[in-house]
Amino acid sequence: MVNDDEQFSVWPAFLRIPRGWRAVGVAQARQECLSTLAGIRPDVRPVSTRRPGGKR
Repeated sequence: MVNDDEQFSVWPAFLRIPRGWRAVGVAQARQECLSTLAGIRPDVRPVSTRRPGGKR
């Protein structure tokens, strides 16, 4: 799942997604999820800290 600040999280499929987050991708084993995230998101800083001045 991912939030508006482009922070990703691995979340159990049987739990409800918390407010402010949305599902992305497909359900898979935890290690597969982590491998997928490593491939698509090498910069783990929140998007607001990657923009000049920290503005959204």
